[in-house]
Amino acid sequence: MSRSMVAAMRTGNARPRRLRYVASAPDIAGNGRATDGYIMVVLLVAMAVSAVWMGAALPAWRQQVVREREAELIFRGEQYARAIYLYRQKNGGQVSPPNIDILVSQKYLRKKYLDPITGKDFLPLGGAGAVGATAGITGVRSTSNDGSIVVYRNQQVYSQFPFDWPLEAQKAGAAVQQGQTPPGRGQGQGRDTGPGGTRGGGVGGAPRGGGVAGPRGGASQPPPPGGRATGPAGGFGPGGPARGR
Repeated sequence: MSRSMVAAMRTGNARPRRLRYVASAPDIAGNGRATDGYIMVVLLVAMAVSAVWMGAALPAWRQQVVREREAELIFRGEQYARAIYLYRQKNGGQVSPPNIDILVSQKYLRKKYLDPITGKDFLPLGGAGAVGATAGITGVRSTSNDGSIVVYRNQQVYSQFPFDWPLEAQKAGAAVQQGQTPPGRGQGQGRDTGPGGTRGGGVGGAPRGGGVAGPRGGASQPPPPGGRATGPAGGFGPGGPARGR
């Protein structure tokens, strides 16, 4: 067999292998595209489910945020009212602070809190208090006119929440009443003092042990059988105690 025939046979055997390899390339590309399509569908479904879940949870999340701001509003407003009350107590109970800064500088208030609803300063309320009192700040208010979720002292509008010092005075008075001690023992009802003022509680100044005593310094009563006679002023009679036979 000549070399040309051997070369032809080798060339003929190589061609089918090359054709089979080229024919399998489109199949591999097609399988890759199908896999990419499934992944895209899964991602779209996951995004749709997440959007529905977030849409359902968003109102509850917003309500929780509002409740936290309302709680902070009440805390800060009561801090202002308490500071004004302490300032008045320190100054005789008749002088209100002229401004908020003096409460901070004199350590009645930790700092100048902002309204958590609006992010701005509270609105101070001034005016004359009781008769003879000087004008000054009596409380603070929020500047927001929005409705609230929480009901604070029968009010559901932020600007109507009352943060005034008289409310703090009422709280302090209630605390003092709860902490009062009961009346002391012996105020007209001692254990050894009766209505007549004698030890033992006898009526009409009766001596301890019973019986009816005569006036102080008067004649003694006759002794009972087998008893002892008493003399004037509650002492023993003349001749010492008389014993019964």
